[in-house]
Amino acid sequence: MDPQGFTLAARDWIPIYPSIHRKTEKTSRAVTFIRADLSSDAWKQLDFPSADVTAIQLKGDWGILNIVNVYNDCESDETVRLLSEFHHANQAKLERTGTGNGTAHTLWLGDFNRHHPYWDDPNDTRLFTSEATRAAERLIKAVAEAGLDLALPSRIPTHRHNATKKWSRLL
Repeated sequence: MDPQGFTLAARDWIPIYPSIHRKTEKTSRAVTFIRADLSSDAWKQLDFPSADVTAIQLKGDWGILNIVNVYNDCESDETVRLLSEFHHANQAKLERTGTGNGTAHTLWLGDFNRHHPYWDDPNDTRLFTSEATRAAERLIKAVAEAGLDLALPSRIPTHRHNATKKWSRLL
């Protein structure tokens, strides 16, 4: 983000900022890009009360896909709490397809800053402090309560740390 709170985007992309972007003192830490050639009738932004989350809903004859792009602070579970409240309060809207044969899906993605043996290498014990495990278990509970599943099989590394060169999984 630049000093004015915006990011550069190629003309083929539309940046979607958190719905409270620039309406609060908090710096936005999430942005989602939509292809500019995607019809504006095919998607809409969903209001979410955090500068760390963007939420959009894509729709088509196949149904709807709710994409919730998350940055979860390392120091707090506030975003996880807001995700749970949002999902509970909007469950009917998130699951209503508006099409006869379509289905509804919800995808939470982003950087959750949580490590757990369920998805990280269980031999990498430096990641599993007592507090880190408790924080990850609060995330697991929120995911389960929302009826979501982990999309990637366990223990597939997705991120190589710049300094340590160790692989982990951003979750």
